[in-house]
Amino acid sequence: MNNPSAIKENKVLSILKTFTRKDLRLFGRFIRSPYFNWHPEVATFYSLIMEDYPAFSSPQLEKRNIFKKLYPGRRFDDKTVRYQYTDLARLLEKYLVSQQIETNSSAFTQHLLEAHRQRNNISQFRRLFLERASSTELPPGDSGMHYHRFAASESYLNFLRPTESRKKESNIGQVMKSLDIFYISKKLELSCEMENAKSLLDKTFEPYLLGEITRSLEEHPYSQEAAVGVYLDILKILREPEDETTFERFLKRLKDDEHSYTKPYLRELYQYALNFCIKKINSGRPDYHLKIFDIYKIILANGVLMQNGTLSQWDYKNIVTVSLRLKNFQWAKSFIHEFKNRMPEAEMENAFNYNMANYYFRKNEFAPALKLLKDVEFSDPVYQLDSRAMLLKIYAEQDDLDALYYHFKAFRTFLERNTLVSKFHKTLYGNLIRYTKKMVEARGNKKATQALRLQLEDVTQVADLQWLISQLSL
Repeated sequence: MNNPSAIKENKVLSILKTFTRKDLRLFGRFIRSPYFNWHPEVATFYSLIMEDYPAFSSPQLEKRNIFKKLYPGRRFDDKTVRYQYTDLARLLEKYLVSQQIETNSSAFTQHLLEAHRQRNNISQFRRLFLERASSTELPPGDSGMHYHRFAASESYLNFLRPTESRKKESNIGQVMKSLDIFYISKKLELSCEMENAKSLLDKTFEPYLLGEITRSLEEHPYSQEAAVGVYLDILKILREPEDETTFERFLKRLKDDEHSYTKPYLRELYQYALNFCIKKINSGRPDYHLKIFDIYKIILANGVLMQNGTLSQWDYKNIVTVSLRLKNFQWAKSFIHEFKNRMPEAEMENAFNYNMANYYFRKNEFAPALKLLKDVEFSDPVYQLDSRAMLLKIYAEQDDLDALYYHFKAFRTFLERNTLVSKFHKTLYGNLIRYTKKMVEARGNKKATQALRLQLEDVTQVADLQWLISQLSL
């Protein structure tokens, strides 16, 4: 049987471990407020726990030690400590909810509207509703705006219900329109997520009424709403990847209407565009490298790619990779140095070393590339795979067969034994090993080289296929 006290203890500590120093400061004020906390001893209990922040692993946190400090001279009572954990857990949850409302002005306004309505505070309700109706806090491309507009409009409708003015002022048309746009846009948004993840799902699931909705939108004004039209385009390019006209329209929509979306929303939309380009490249369309490069330049310029002023090491790596494949060496080098300090400090040096190694490799300067690769920490399977792949390509281009064949064996062993590497990536990099070996063995034999080049025309699942093809063309 589970120990109830352990469950409460884990709950409290797991929440506290997520707290920033700002959270700890604010919660300290929260817990000392008699309005929120009616039991002063809970504040003392919290102070005792915080003596072991941030590890929360000291023997001082054992219940007997806690009890002794809280109630010196009293006989230990396990139930009393459990009650303290329960009360503290409830206060932590109240704090989390209050912070969510405090930082989400739309939710705050909606709750305040409802409070005025329930108290029949007519003048304040009307004032706040009119302010909410004219608010531009969320742009029209965000489905959340339509939800909040619906919620506020429904509050006004409920406010009118008991009054005689309902027939004159009824806003039920606005309520229905806001509900329709929110429902349709969110339905399309989630359907796109589902379509994008189909390969990862065990079962296919067709969202209810999706076909009817998309057909009804073909000639309906709702399709012109920013929150609706963009996901209609995404759904189509996901289901019909050969439809490049829709993809170009989608890109133009994002560029022309970027102010219709919040930056986090726009980032998600551009991710669909990047994924589309990657699929095209993997299917044998290297011309889409240029499209990816152009997209990255757009979202670097408009700040969409940055999150809280920080650039992800993976976006950093992807941008460098595509610029090098397009042989934009000077641009790549400038970017590597300029954006190094925009990454989280813990990832900065590792990402910089790997990408500079890639830069030198693509310029056929193998000595500095090998030197930098030695400084790359294999903290993530991605760095493991790509660093090993780069070593393989360097040895192959240097015609260092002893090092290459030793590396083939070590790389295969790594792929077979590493459980963190997905099946898809094992196939990609396994094929890189396989075809690199064939390529090396075919050197000097025009007939064998030509046969291998023809064979690769029907193969798509190879890491850096374009490098292999370029080697066969030498």
